[in-house]
Amino acid sequence: MNTYPGILIAIDGIDGAGKTTQVNLLKAALESAGETVVVSKEPTDGEWGQKLRDSALVGRLPRDEELELFILDRQDHLKKKIIPALEAGHIVILDRYFYSTIAYQGILVESYESIVGRIRADIVEPDAAFWLDLAADLAVSRVTARDGKPNLFERQEDLAKAGEIFRAIAAADSVLQRVDATMSPPLLYQTMITALMAGPIKAKRCGKSYGCDDPMYCMPRITESCDWWSISKKLAAEQVSA
Repeated sequence: MNTYPGILIAIDGIDGAGKTTQVNLLKAALESAGETVVVSKEPTDGEWGQKLRDSALVGRLPRDEELELFILDRQDHLKKKIIPALEAGHIVILDRYFYSTIAYQGILVESYESIVGRIRADIVEPDAAFWLDLAADLAVSRVTARDGKPNLFERQEDLAKAGEIFRAIAAADSVLQRVDATMSPPLLYQTMITALMAGPIKAKRCGKSYGCDDPMYCMPRITESCDWWSISKKLAAEQVSA
């Protein structure tokens, strides 16, 4: 967990796993509960990210050049958007983060571990990260139905290899939580928002500096001065009304 007052959430996985849908559901719910939410994606629409997006359509770049563009794009993203939002206390939700870079660039080298140090250098650690786990054949079916055809980053064999790297990362990284992307979008959202409320949102929004001990007899809760309790009540009311 990083030391900024804001909360950084990464939603990751192979193409077609439903990341964007979940980002939008979380954004809507947290904003309705009173939080300021900043949504972004990687690659970005900036100078370096656009070169990567173009290459997905017209031809992949040489391996080292492609990796360098991902790193440059992320550093620019952190400096201009992510860190300022976290410093302001906002919730930042990313549609892909460095986990995707490791997974997708990892299939191009003999061992993905050989590039992890370079990719993870000078990043901001997420407060929560979710890997939406989906089989490659189902992912390609979803992408084809959505876009008409996969791009050059979405070949089934590559997605299968990337999925295996995601699995290995999740086994070694306690922050990256696997969730079953075959679940319905509402159930998947509920799994993630429950984990967020019990984890980083509670840790950073609890009215007591040392953490919540007994909600029933908690003075910040009783006096309505606990942000975490307020968010919890609003989300619960939203579920009832839905």
